[in-house]
Amino acid sequence: MDGDAFGFNSYALAGRASPLRMTVLWRIVFKWPMALALAVGIPLLATGQFALPLRLDPAAMASAWASAVAVGLACFGWRRLNRFPGVRFAASAIWSILLAFGAAFAFLALFAIEHNRAVLLAAAALTCLWFVAIAWLMRRSGIVRIGIIPGGDVAGLPRTSGVRWTPLVGPEPVAGIDAYLADLRHDHGPVWQRFIADRALDDVPVYHAKEVIEHLTGEVTLEHLADGNIASVTPRLDYLGTKRLLDLVVLTALSPLWASALGLLWLLVVAADGRPALFRQRRIGLRGRPFTLLKFRTMRQRAAGNGPQITRLGRFLRRHRLDELPQIVNVLRGEMTLIGPRPEQQVPGERYETQLPFYRYRYSVRPGLTGWAQVNQGHVLADADMRRKLGYDLYYIKNLSAWLDLLIAIKTVRIIVSGAGAK
Repeated sequence: MDGDAFGFNSYALAGRASPLRMTVLWRIVFKWPMALALAVGIPLLATGQFALPLRLDPAAMASAWASAVAVGLACFGWRRLNRFPGVRFAASAIWSILLAFGAAFAFLALFAIEHNRAVLLAAAALTCLWFVAIAWLMRRSGIVRIGIIPGGDVAGLPRTSGVRWTPLVGPEPVAGIDAYLADLRHDHGPVWQRFIADRALDDVPVYHAKEVIEHLTGEVTLEHLADGNIASVTPRLDYLGTKRLLDLVVLTALSPLWASALGLLWLLVVAADGRPALFRQRRIGLRGRPFTLLKFRTMRQRAAGNGPQITRLGRFLRRHRLDELPQIVNVLRGEMTLIGPRPEQQVPGERYETQLPFYRYRYSVRPGLTGWAQVNQGHVLADADMRRKLGYDLYYIKNLSAWLDLLIAIKTVRIIVSGAGAK
């Protein structure tokens, strides 16, 4: 678990218990008056728009309105992205700003609205600086202290620099505790039950241990589902339909890019080791239906020595995940989606179904080109790692949303560029 990721997640857990410490930052960041003043006012002043006599340049004013909307979208996106674990909040702020101002530029260009590019660029730069400063202040606003109520299963709490776990000895309030954690399915007895009730009356949150672990690690524990919470991993049916439409819109918009890349890589694979350029394999898809997955071939057809050998080009393709690019065809066919649990091979998949409870719930959504497990865990082969992978996949299904998909897409771009976690 990335220790830097806990800043906003600890705010989500314990912010209600610390209204005085967080209120000012909340109003500055999320009500965004200061960000708006910096992003819109200063660029306009710098270009002389507010100088006397007052001049209302239509291009600059259009840019100011676009900047104001972009700042609002960036604030909203920042809040949404930081609900998930593993998020570096300074980096997520910059991504939110880039996406919001990119959308503003695209809107102005699409509708041929006259605008001042310098104003927009200055607004984006100032917003980045302001958000990063606020992220730094949030990190320095103090460590969150969470008291652990004894009894039941309260083990497995992740270690992170953003929180201090404080085991309680007796049922008395402890000064400086922001929130409490307990196994709420355990019978604590009348004394501890009264303590938990009193904390609720004092407006100090008491969280269930399994839910906190899930919130911090991005994994759904199978024990938590076995307690009768299996309904919580039912995917949102409304978003599933929208998700298919989004796949087609994104692929259509980016078709010149991925079509050119597919054609070039096909030629390179053929030149390196002849035809065929594609490798086909049976995988398990939506509702457990098998389909044929496409990949660029990375192994030599006639290997010398003992067993198959990966080609030099194949090693590069695997490192940067470019061997998976032909699966765009699977997405267009409706067999896959851009983001979702990775499709499992048939034989191992059938074995995992017998070994891991709730494994078939992965098939409630379309498999994806990339997924939550891949950006957090990387490529795994050992059976021992599959339990954790399943936890990530079930977390994705439970929290299925456009914002989680956006976060996975951002992390995937970083992995493709860096080649981290390649098999």
